[in-house]
Amino acid sequence: MNNSIRTAAKTMAAVIAAGAMAVAPVAGTINFGAMTAMADMTGTQPSSNDTGTVKISNLEAGATVKLYKIVEADIDATAGYKGWKATASAGSANVTEQTATDGTKSWKANIAQLMTLINSGKGADGNDWAAAYTGKVAESSTEYSATVAPGEYLAVVEPSGSNTTAYIYSPMLVSLFYVAGENGGFTLSSADQSTTSADGSMTEAAGSAVYAKKSPVTLTKKISNPDGTSGNNSNQLADGDDLQVGDTQNFIITTTIPDYRGYSNLDENKLTFKLEDNQDDGFNKPSDLVVKVKTGTGTDAAETTLAETTNYTIQYGKFANEPDGVSSYGNFDSSDTTANDFVITFMKETLLKYPGAAVTVTYSSVLNSNATQKSSANDNDVTLTYTNSNKTENNTGTLDDHTYDYSFPIDIVKVDASDNTTKLPNAEFSIKRVSKKTDNSGFEAFTDSTNTHAATGSTGTKADSEGNGVVVTAAITGLATFNHLDEGYYEIWESKAPTGYTQNTEHFYIGIAPTYDGDGKLTGYTVKQYTSNGTEVSTTNTSSASLTAHTTITDTTHDTLTVGDTKMSGLPSTGARSALILTIAGIAVMITVMAASRRKKIAD
Repeated sequence: MNNSIRTAAKTMAAVIAAGAMAVAPVAGTINFGAMTAMADMTGTQPSSNDTGTVKISNLEAGATVKLYKIVEADIDATAGYKGWKATASAGSANVTEQTATDGTKSWKANIAQLMTLINSGKGADGNDWAAAYTGKVAESSTEYSATVAPGEYLAVVEPSGSNTTAYIYSPMLVSLFYVAGENGGFTLSSADQSTTSADGSMTEAAGSAVYAKKSPVTLTKKISNPDGTSGNNSNQLADGDDLQVGDTQNFIITTTIPDYRGYSNLDENKLTFKLEDNQDDGFNKPSDLVVKVKTGTGTDAAETTLAETTNYTIQYGKFANEPDGVSSYGNFDSSDTTANDFVITFMKETLLKYPGAAVTVTYSSVLNSNATQKSSANDNDVTLTYTNSNKTENNTGTLDDHTYDYSFPIDIVKVDASDNTTKLPNAEFSIKRVSKKTDNSGFEAFTDSTNTHAATGSTGTKADSEGNGVVVTAAITGLATFNHLDEGYYEIWESKAPTGYTQNTEHFYIGIAPTYDGDGKLTGYTVKQYTSNGTEVSTTNTSSASLTAHTTITDTTHDTLTVGDTKMSGLPSTGARSALILTIAGIAVMITVMAASRRKKIAD
C-alpha cells in the first residue's frame, strides 16, 4: 500500500475519532458519538461493498431511527481509495471535507441546515433525499443496530408515539471508517470513539455504541407566589395555596417543545402543540400573560419572549366542564372573550425554530366571590396536546397538571350574654388581617397587617371607612358570615351593638392554619382563638366570646364565634314605662288643681 494512502487513512481515523467534538451543535443539544463496526479487512483494500454494524442505545421501544449519509468513502474505480467526501445530498456547504493529505481539518456538520434539507425531502443537490437506513427499535429492546456502508451519518430518532410520554432526541453523528491494517491493508475501526463536550451537555458513547441523549416532554403548573407557611405551601413553587377574595394568584406553566425536525408530517393540520388552561369560576380572567422559551444550558442559556400572532395564538373562552383535577374539559366556547379559560396554540415555525426549548407561560388571576370554600378547591387545570409520533392519524398525546386554591369561612353569632339562646339581629362586626409578632423580650402581640381584608358576608355586607369588611347579623338567627378567609390571623370586633344592648368592646383574634399534601390538596386545617397577647384561648380563659371549631374539613357547618352582649340597665319594661308616664301626668294634674284651689281661697 502506498504511503500517501496509508497516511490519509491514519489521518482520517484520527480526526474522526477526535473530531466529533468539532461538529457544530444546535442549541447546545446535539449528541455526538462515533459508531464502529468489527469487520476485519486486514490485507485488503477498501471497496464499495464494505459494511459494518452501528448501534444506538438508550432508545424507547418502538422508536424509529433514520440514518442520513453525509460523508462517504471516496473510492475511484482506477485509483482505488482516495479518502472521504461529502455526499451530494449533504453538500460541501453543509459538510466541510477532510482531504486525503490535509490533517489539519476535521469533518464538521451544519446540523441545523442538514435537518432543514431532511425535513424538505430534498438534498443540497436538489434531488430527493431519503434516509439511507431506516429501522425500528424492537418492542422488547432499547437498542437499534444497522449494517451500513462506511461513512458518517446523521441519526434522527422519531419517538414511539406513546400517549403518556414523548421524548426529545438530539440528532447524533455516527461514523464507521477505515484504519490502516498491519499487513498493508485496511480494517473497519472498532476503537472506542466516545466523547463528551466541555460543558457536559453531550452524552458519552459507551464502548462502540452511542448512548442517545433524550429527555421527556413534561408539563407542570405551579403557584409561584404562595403565601402560606404550612406543609408544602411555603415560599416556593406550590401546587396548593389559600386566598381571600381580591387576592392575586400568580401561575406558571412549564413544558418542553419536542424536536420535530425529523418528522415528515409537518403541515399545520398534522403538527400540534397546544396548551388548554381551565380555571374555576372563582377566578377572574387572566392578566399579564407572557409566553417565553429558553434555549441552551449554563452560560449559553438564553430566554426569549414570544410574540402573540407571530409565534402562537391565544383564545379566551369557556370550557363546558369545570376543572376537577382531570383533563375532561369538554367543548371550548370562544364566543365569550371575557371568560377565564384559554387555549394557546403554537405555530409550526416556532416549533421548528426552538427544538427542545423549555416553554414558560406566566399569568395572574384574582380570586372573586364565586370561589368555593373549605374542602372544595378552586381548581386550575392545564392540558398539553402535542404531536408525539410521525403518523398521519392518532398522532397526539396528552399531559395534564393541576393546582388547588382554598378559602375558609367564619360564622359570627350574636347572642344575649345572659342567655345565649337569645339571638340578636342587626349587630355589625368588622374584620381585618393582623400579624403575630414577637419582640426581644419574647412577648407576643398582634399588630396591624398592611393586607386588610375586604370580606364578603352572608347578609348586609358593607365596608367601613378603613375598607375593612363589615357584616350585619341576621334577624332570628343572629348569624353573619365572613367568607373567603386566607390562612393567617384576623382581628374581629363588634362595631355596632343591637338596639337595647351595650356594645362589646373586646377584640377577638382568630388564627387559620391549613395543611396540604404533596399534590397541593387540603388535608385539614385548624381554627383557633387567641388573646391580644397571642395566647391561645382555652376553656379556662375568660372571654366574652367562644369559638366552636369544625371537626373535619368536610363539615357543612362553619367555625363559629359566638359573641355575647349585655342588655342596657336602668330601662324599665314597656308596660312599666307607660304606667310611669300616666302616674306623672296624674300628679301634674293634681298639682295644678291644688294650686288653682289655693289661689281661689286667697282671693276669697
